[in-house]
Amino acid sequence: MVKVGGEYNIKAKTINIFDDGFNTSESIDIAKNKAIAVEKRAIAQRNLDFSKAEGWTDMVGQYTKKVAYYDDIIASRVRGNVASKIPGQAAYNHEFGHYLQHSNKLYEAQKRLGIETFSVEPYVSDYALTSHGEYISEAFAAYMEGEKIKGLEDLWRIFDEVLK
Repeated sequence: MVKVGGEYNIKAKTINIFDDGFNTSESIDIAKNKAIAVEKRAIAQRNLDFSKAEGWTDMVGQYTKKVAYYDDIIASRVRGNVASKIPGQAAYNHEFGHYLQHSNKLYEAQKRLGIETFSVEPYVSDYALTSHGEYISEAFAAYMEGEKIKGLEDLWRIFDEVLK
């Protein structure tokens, strides 16, 4: 079964945001990603229906989650990047996120907390999908805006550690 999403390991500097055909190029094409999500959702729905018909209860839960995941992409991925109530603040926070990456402070905090890897599957923004560096910087901007993004609790703990 194809794993949706991936993990980011700061020390190894590796990321696999989407390994199921999503466009993560520098010139991200949101419409193309949504079109891919529609196709992937249809496949997941067929697999879900088949699993239900065959009584494969262990697979029903997995395909139900996949269908919901693609529904989320299709319905709500409309934010270009993290916004702020204070003009320019989100951009500053985003760029500071890059500084934290390049200064090794995130890795040091991750090591102190004993977190080997953390998920980069949760949606932060469309711009966050362009590269691992932009994902972390957009996540930091969201963190600084006080957003609570389900699934990024370990990353939020790392940010807490860096800023204490």
